[in-house]
Amino acid sequence: MNNFRQFSRKNSFYIFIICVISVICGLFFTSFLYSESEPFPLAGVRFWAYQLQGLESEDAITDIVNSRYDLVVVEPSVTCNPDFDAKDMVRRIKASYASDGVHRKSVIAYIDIGQAEEWRWYWGNHKTYEQYGECKQSYIDAIRTWAPWVVACDPDGWGGNYPVAFWEKKWKEIVITGTSLGSNQGLYFNSMLDEVVQDGFDGVYLDWVEAWEMDAVRDRAQSEGKDPGEEMLKLIREIRAYGRQYNPDFIVIQQNSSELINEVGGDALKTAVDAIGQEGVWWDGIGGNDDWDDPKGYDYPSCCTNYYLNRLRAYKSAGFPVFVIDYAVKKADEVFQKAAKEGFIAYATRRSLSKLSTTPPQFPVLNPPVIAVDKTQLYFGALSGVGGGGNNTTDPQTINISNSGGGTLNWTITGTAAWLTCSPASGTDAVAVSVAVNISGLMSGSYTGSITITDANAANSPRTVNVTLKVYETANDAAPFGSFDTPVDGSLEQGSAAVTGWALDDIGIEGVKIYRENETALGLIYIGDALFIEGARPDIEQTYPTYPMSYKAGWGYMLLTNCLPNGGNGTFKLHAAATDSSGHEVTLGIKTITCDNAGAVKPFGAIDTPAPGSTVSGSTYRVQGWVLTPMPNSIPTDGSTIKVYVDGKYQGHALYNIYRSDIAALFPGYNNSNGAGAYVYLDTTTFSNGVHTIAWVAVDNAGNTEGIGSRYFYILN
Repeated sequence: MNNFRQFSRKNSFYIFIICVISVICGLFFTSFLYSESEPFPLAGVRFWAYQLQGLESEDAITDIVNSRYDLVVVEPSVTCNPDFDAKDMVRRIKASYASDGVHRKSVIAYIDIGQAEEWRWYWGNHKTYEQYGECKQSYIDAIRTWAPWVVACDPDGWGGNYPVAFWEKKWKEIVITGTSLGSNQGLYFNSMLDEVVQDGFDGVYLDWVEAWEMDAVRDRAQSEGKDPGEEMLKLIREIRAYGRQYNPDFIVIQQNSSELINEVGGDALKTAVDAIGQEGVWWDGIGGNDDWDDPKGYDYPSCCTNYYLNRLRAYKSAGFPVFVIDYAVKKADEVFQKAAKEGFIAYATRRSLSKLSTTPPQFPVLNPPVIAVDKTQLYFGALSGVGGGGNNTTDPQTINISNSGGGTLNWTITGTAAWLTCSPASGTDAVAVSVAVNISGLMSGSYTGSITITDANAANSPRTVNVTLKVYETANDAAPFGSFDTPVDGSLEQGSAAVTGWALDDIGIEGVKIYRENETALGLIYIGDALFIEGARPDIEQTYPTYPMSYKAGWGYMLLTNCLPNGGNGTFKLHAAATDSSGHEVTLGIKTITCDNAGAVKPFGAIDTPAPGSTVSGSTYRVQGWVLTPMPNSIPTDGSTIKVYVDGKYQGHALYNIYRSDIAALFPGYNNSNGAGAYVYLDTTTFSNGVHTIAWVAVDNAGNTEGIGSRYFYILN
């Protein structure tokens, strides 16, 4: 059906005069107009609009610019108004944002390739017949004396519209190639497509593709030895080829004629068409073509719903985006719901197409949520249990989901493999999700799966985390390996000493324990368990990316040497031993240190919260710990010299002089023993989600300075 009813027919004879005025106004060839942002990708379009009349109104263009549609189809030339500037219309629309607030709108030109319209520029000064009412064969005979490509009257009775032999050279010159037809009339273009290109459109929306199905057109094609379906495909191919000479991403959308995919096949159609638009799938109009307020222009049941759906589903299955335009007002919500169920992109409006729809879809917020996830790949290992070895598997791993955009992120998460589970399966904004594997029924070997995180309103939905599982036969897994890095062997230590290193295993590290050698007898004395810190050793993660939890290979233990025998004075040998889930134990290294706390003059202490590797959140997170300094010095009780740093940036000083019974009992006799506690509130919402460092720097009244409790921790808001 021809949808362009732009003009009151009595105005059609002004075309030639207006076109000359256009030249006087300086509308010559210019390059494409591109806005700073990229156009919305066709495959991702969720909202589109269609307006052919009323575009000469300033308010109409402003409404389109201010709208949230991703793609708009508009008439390229409004020849009833000599002041209309199509290039400026395109420029303004392309400079406006689409629904995501990031991309610009795509602007598509409506052109009729299967019918001639007597108010178009190519009609020139030839006689028009619309004013005489119903089309007659005598009119066709008269028109053919100068336009032999005209075939018949419009089958729906539209005056001034004539189906054409669209394969003929002269018609293709009008549509595509141009032979100075336009410039001979004083125009700035030579063909329909030349106008589209010079105006800066992103593509074309082709009406009356169904000409190939019309009996009179088919009869003429066959009389000339032509296959009408193949000729229509050829014409559209040539249209796209022409457009892509100027824009490699030039878009071609066919309107109606959904039977074409059955006629020529999906693969052939992909060489010509990028998408399809279909009118009246569920609701149509039987009038109102020039009158927006005519109630016959909407909410009438479609004649052919099942016919359309069967063919549009074929387009969808072949990978074509499917746009539907239903003429519906009261039924608009129904159109959007049914289209969404089919995977179609719907627009509901009135048949006159002279305004933007008064029943638009529900647009997302301008600042949509954005799914942020801290990992894109997880690796797991497991023992198959064959031979009684047990079902040892890598411990559940955590992926942190958060919203790095605006609004509220309401996400769901699903796994693609039966052996893969996620908990929780849905949430709002920031949540830590536990990912686990269950190898029941699995033989030894490698398995792959993925986790998909979705939110229909998120700008970047979906996000995917790939998961690899390797199942080993019993006893075929390896022992852990790693390194004991600090303190440096032979170093002198006072106060707190950072005991650090890294460890990995093909299934999972059970833990790293720190020991010291017994000074009076054989054997090792347990000191404590190291904590594994995510993100602390990116070098190891990069070197061993396919090991389970390689992102968490770094371990650490803050050793308060004051608590070692003899008040933390003397020589000590430290051992670090790693154990995996299969029971293998490996010594990662031995370090000898000399401690001289009797001669220490610098402050010492610890940060208690956040614990190393812990996850924190909120605007008033309490960071707390304690600080002392050797006699005879003291820490100022106002805490002004206990400075707090996050990621190396000063955050303020701690509040001090808080009684801590545990510290008072452990370290009696210091000037601040009864007020060693300190704390500060940290607004974690001012930091990005992810790994951060925190440290205190304490200065006593004698100017002695020492770092306290440096560690990694994780923020998730």
